[in-house]
Formats: sequence, structure tokens, C-alpha cells
Amino acid sequence: MRFTKKQKLTGVLHTVIASFLLLMPIFVWGADFVPLTDLPSSFTTGNDPGAFFNSLFRYGIVIAGFLAVGMIVYGGFTYMTTDAVSGKGEAKDIISSAVIGLFLILLSFILLSLINPDILNFSLFKTN
Repeated sequence: MRFTKKQKLTGVLHTVIASFLLLMPIFVWGADFVPLTDLPSSFTTGNDPGAFFNSLFRYGIVIAGFLAVGMIVYGGFTYMTTDAVSGKGEAKDIISSAVIGLFLILLSFILLSLINPDILNFSLFKTN
């Protein structure tokens, strides 16, 4: 069964509206929420931009790693589900690019920590 453009748009619109209506009670209940303690987070750095950038760098490395693993999974799924030879070649390219990207991410972090571990600790405005 093929859907027309109008039917697809209507389905997407209904999904968005239903999701909003289902999530609205969460937003309403959370409006009066007062935490008893501070949440542990590396982004609560006060007025120190160096600590913020340090956290941002570390989270960036983690997110890039997750994206690379996700691309490997996507490439594997594409490789398994396609029958065409060109599709398998594209899937192999996706997997190899993701593995190279993951290797570069890990290599950059390891090299920076081997050269000088203080490079990974941004201290822009400290006068020590």
C-alpha cells in the first residue's frame, strides 16, 4: 500500500500532536519540582569557563564515540539487508569510515594525554 504525500504529512502531524499531548503532564508536574540536593554534573562549574570547556571536550569525545559506533551498526544493518552489490559496497564504505573516525578520536585523545596531560585540562583564566 502506497501512501500519498498528504497521508504521510497527516500521519507525521498526528504523531507530533499525540507525542506532545502524552508528554504534557510530565512538563506540568515538573514545573513545581524543587530538588533536595544538587545533581552531580561536570557542567556545574560556577564561573570557571576552563572547567566548562574541559567538560565539553570530554562529552564531545564520548558523543563522537557513540556516533561512530552507531554508524558501524547502521553500516552493518545496511550490509545485511541489501541485496545489490553496490549497496554492499556503500555499507562497507560506511563501516570503514566509521572505524577510521573512531580510531582518529581515540588516537587524538591518547596522543594529547601522552604529550602533555595538562593539554586536556583547560585552564584559561587561572593565574597559578
